[in-house]
Amino acid sequence: MHDFYGKCKNYNKIFNYSMSNITVKNKNLIYPALTWFGIFFMLPLLIIFVYSFTTDYMFSAGGVKFTLDNFLLIFQKKHYLIILGRSLKISLITTVLSIAFAYPVAYFLAKKPVLTGFL
Repeated sequence: MHDFYGKCKNYNKIFNYSMSNITVKNKNLIYPALTWFGIFFMLPLLIIFVYSFTTDYMFSAGGVKFTLDNFLLIFQKKHYLIILGRSLKISLITTVLSIAFAYPVAYFLAKKPVLTGFL
């Protein structure tokens, strides 16, 4: 029994050492992915967020005026509330169905003893 624990401790030391070497050597590989994420995900979200608080386009000649009227308009017009309700309903149904299908599959894959040859 003592030998088993000694091997496990040795394995953990080797595994942690090799993983730390991998992360140190490849640390710069994250920068292209972060650049892509920033340009094509975060920047458009930031632009949409800023546009939601303005009255006109940012690059128009009249200047930019910040206001909350766009958010008040959602609650004043009935068709905006209908569309918002429909979107929330679809997202709730999608979430429930995803959970209902994903958990049994995940349980099956976790309890299956040998996965080679099956997938």
